[in-house]
Amino acid sequence: MRLAVLSDIHGNLPALEAVLQDVRRRTVDGILVAGDLVGGPQANETIALLAEIKADMIRGNSDINLMRYDRGDAPPPWRTARQFALLRWVHRNLSRPNLEYLRGLPEERVVDAGQASLVRLVHGSPGDSFEGLDPRQEPEALRSALERVREPVLVCGHTHLSWKVELDGKLALNPGAVCGPLNGDPRAAVCPPHLAGRPLACGTPCRRV
Repeated sequence: MRLAVLSDIHGNLPALEAVLQDVRRRTVDGILVAGDLVGGPQANETIALLAEIKADMIRGNSDINLMRYDRGDAPPPWRTARQFALLRWVHRNLSRPNLEYLRGLPEERVVDAGQASLVRLVHGSPGDSFEGLDPRQEPEALRSALERVREPVLVCGHTHLSWKVELDGKLALNPGAVCGPLNGDPRAAVCPPHLAGRPLACGTPCRRV
C-alpha cells in the first residue's frame, strides 16, 4: 500500500491544494494527516477538502485548543489577548458542522497499511499531542516514543520539521508542515507515497511543492 503523509495544514487551502496536486501525480492508496487542520483563514474549506478525499486524519494541538475554547474551559487570556486573536477568529468563522467534525476526530489512530503493517498516527508524540519529537535534538525521546507503541511505523507532526529515522526495527517519520515549515524553505511539505507495507522502506525524502 502506498501512502502520502502530511501534517500541520493550519487552514492554508492553497498550500493544501498544491500538495494534493503533487500527490495526484502519483499512485496512492491513501492519505494520512497528522493533525492541525485549523489555525488559518480557510479552515472550513480545508476540512471539507480533506473529508472529500477521505483522508485518515487526527486532531492536532491547534484543533484541540479550538475545542477547549469552544467548550469554555480555555484560560481567560485566550479570550482577550492579542496573540490569541487568530484562534478567536477561526472559532467565529468555523461552521458548526465542521466544528463537530473536528470534535469527532481522534487524537491518535492506527492505520492498516497492508501486508500486516500498521501505522500509528499521532500529532506530537504517543499520548501527548503537545510534545514534539526531534531526533536530532532529543534522540532518546524518540526511542522512548517508539518503545511505547506496538506498530512498526510511527508518523507524527507538530514541529514543522521533516525527518525520517529507522530505529530498533521501526520507522518514525515527520513529513514537515503543509503550512509554515521551519527549515528555512517556505514551500509546503509532503512525504510522498511510499511503501508503508514495507515499514523500513520509506522511499523518497519529503518533497517541497
